[in-house]
Amino acid sequence: MHIFYDLCKRSNQSSSELSTHGFTFTTLGVRVPAVVVSPWVSGGSGNTPAVDHNVYDHSSVLATIEAAFGFGPLTMRDAAMPNLLHLCNTTMRIDCPHTLHAPATPQPAAVKAASRKPFSPEEPLPNKGALIGTLHIALKTEIEMSGGTEEEKKALIEKFKLIKNRGQAAAYISSVMERAHAARLAKNAANKQSI
Repeated sequence: MHIFYDLCKRSNQSSSELSTHGFTFTTLGVRVPAVVVSPWVSGGSGNTPAVDHNVYDHSSVLATIEAAFGFGPLTMRDAAMPNLLHLCNTTMRIDCPHTLHAPATPQPAAVKAASRKPFSPEEPLPNKGALIGTLHIALKTEIEMSGGTEEEKKALIEKFKLIKNRGQAAAYISSVMERAHAARLAKNAANKQSI
């Protein structure tokens, strides 16, 4: 999975005008694909969907609701955002499908489980993927739970580098999760006593 960041400045408002709590809103952040589906929205041509190349952000959803129903803006941020009303038609399309194709028959869980290849604990770690991401999250968690000295961080990172296969990865993740859970329980108990 790739996450793209748009690190360009906003063109419709200066950051000082949108900042009320110290956050400047100077970049758009993570790209989030959006699909607008309605019989009130124009379709594309043939099998090609219509594409709107305007730049929006999550505040555009608020701006659309506010414009459609005559509400005032909640903040200066949604007041500055373009809305999506220009995508809507004044008449409903009549070329929409009236029935949907039947969905694929779901496979029983046993068939799905049998089709998966089990991992061997001795299998080397992959170069990328969810397991690698989960391992790094566990390392980050372990570092945050440590005393925080540079020596402790270095020791944890060196220990982390020794993880070479899936079995070691599973044991490390379980260990960190257990310690994080215990730390959370202890923190909650301390908070209850201080109340």
